[in-house]
Amino acid sequence: MKYVFIILMSVSSLVFAGSANHSGKISKVMFFTNNWGNYSETDDGMMVFYMEPSLPSACGTGDNRIAIGISHPLYTSVVSAVLAAKMSDSQVNLSYLTTCSKRSNSWDFGYIGIE
Repeated sequence: MKYVFIILMSVSSLVFAGSANHSGKISKVMFFTNNWGNYSETDDGMMVFYMEPSLPSACGTGDNRIAIGISHPLYTSVVSAVLAAKMSDSQVNLSYLTTCSKRSNSWDFGYIGIE
């Protein structure tokens, strides 16, 4: 029984590992392409946003923001929610993935809720 419990705890930590929760207000929003230094209409666009209180440093880079790309199925909804929260100075609750695959210096978007 002891071994079953250890195995279950190990599996559950793998399932739930890789995300973190944060609450606060949107402090800054930016939109740009992945390679914004070179103009290209075929480049992948994205939005990044910052929060107050600040998020932890993304993947050890010193930047504390979340990124979502235009190819994400909820991109337009998230853009609308983030801008609405910023304009209304509303409290948001979100979860971000503890990976930086969309942008090497930004947490990957998980989900967002507005109070």
